[in-house]
Amino acid sequence: MHDAGGWPNRETARHFADYARVVADRLGDRVTKWITHIEPSVVSLLGYFTGEYAPGEINPMATVQTAHNLFLSHGLAMQALRAAAKKPAEVGIVLHLRPVHPATDSELDKTAAWRYDGVINRFFLDPMFFGKYPEDTWKLLEIIMPKIEDGDMQTISAPIDFLGVNYYTRFVMRHDPDTMLIQAVEAPPAESEYSGLWEIYEPGLYEMLTRIQKDYNPARIYITENGIPIPDGLDWDGAASEITAESDTSATTSSSCTAP
Repeated sequence: MHDAGGWPNRETARHFADYARVVADRLGDRVTKWITHIEPSVVSLLGYFTGEYAPGEINPMATVQTAHNLFLSHGLAMQALRAAAKKPAEVGIVLHLRPVHPATDSELDKTAAWRYDGVINRFFLDPMFFGKYPEDTWKLLEIIMPKIEDGDMQTISAPIDFLGVNYYTRFVMRHDPDTMLIQAVEAPPAESEYSGLWEIYEPGLYEMLTRIQKDYNPARIYITENGIPIPDGLDWDGAASEITAESDTSATTSSSCTAP
């Protein structure tokens, strides 16, 4: 699939829907809750913008087209799952979301934080719930924004039964005139606890959930991932785990709840 163009290729969205249909044909008599994608931001931003994750490319043009095609595949997969499942199917998507705070009260930092929020939060929420990309983010990234065909946004914004939220930490951003596109760079707060990778910021989960409920009002919210990423070491009983502290494997906690 990657050799055929991968996620930047629009046809991959249709192949994904075919895959969803096959899975629902096989498991739809038992599975009643389905997640189409987990963290499309990781696939698009880290896979094609920073190149940190697979496929490891640095290609801004492919980044936003990948995100759009992932959204489209989500909508097409919802149709396929609901049609093929033998029992009534609840279908949703999981997004990795973070509050974005300005480093100071300056207007420049506030603007930088809002721009960054548009890229990492609203760019992934607005298409699902409003059927359009955030206007400020579109203007900011217009040169690399995706090609949208007739009917795409209607398919993408078809009602979901639940939104899964993965939360770990927040972003603190400051204005940087030398940074291209979003003119914002991450500025860790002066006083904070770190898990070794990310700041431990517990209020952010409440902040993100209440914001989502207020701004987007999904039918249901599940907390699909939350916790802190730490190198594995001693287990709860004091015995050493098999994975050493040098491992990149992260230990997380998770829970689920229904938003009011």
